[in-house]
Amino acid sequence: MFSRLNSMDAAYEPGNFALGYKKNKTSLMIGMYSSTISEYLVGSTYIIPYVGFRYNLGKL
Repeated sequence: MFSRLNSMDAAYEPGNFALGYKKNKTSLMIGMYSSTISEYLVGSTYIIPYVGFRYNLGKL
């Protein structure tokens, strides 16, 4: 199987940044997904924030 890369394939660069806190069975994470300027996104930068909350019920 062969693949051919061009400049548009290498232009997309996603990123993920997050900060979190964990204590006992509870954890909270706040972060953002982002993408750099590329030919795919027509010169735009997208930033999508997210919040994650998790509670561990125990070992299953």
